[in-house]
Amino acid sequence: MDVVPPLYDLLGVEPPEVIKGYRQSPIEGESFRASLTDPGAPGRQTQFYGMLGQRSIHHEGWLACTVHPPLSGWGDFAHDVWELYDLTTDRAQSTDLAAREPARLETLKSLWYYNAGICTGLPLDDRTALDRSWPSARTEVPSATVTCTTPTPRRCPSSPAS
Repeated sequence: MDVVPPLYDLLGVEPPEVIKGYRQSPIEGESFRASLTDPGAPGRQTQFYGMLGQRSIHHEGWLACTVHPPLSGWGDFAHDVWELYDLTTDRAQSTDLAAREPARLETLKSLWYYNAGICTGLPLDDRTALDRSWPSARTEVPSATVTCTTPTPRRCPSSPAS
């Protein structure tokens, strides 16, 4: 089957190659039609995610993900914290195993970068569409030096009682 998003696939629609004179990039990934129509369909072994600086990879029951403030525009991806969860025993992602399983985390991070390379996930960019549309606003040099400090991002509890 051609690689098309699930809704196009389910509706039997071919995505347009050109919209208003602009050639469209190929759609990446694969349809999950079978998971909706075939109860015996196997699950995906690997799922890649990257958007606005946030990154994650799900592989064979394990999830590695970054903590990166969304829509921040702060870049600084090298300082993002990676977390690791065994989703076969901890679906709520309550126990970060990154410190206990550093080799597994490095393997999953490498797998994320591999997938990012083939799925146009690079270069990393956490700017909004508005920021991207006005590049001159990001290249202006201020007349005075300004230092901004942002708080360290924290995971929110799943409920008020947590």
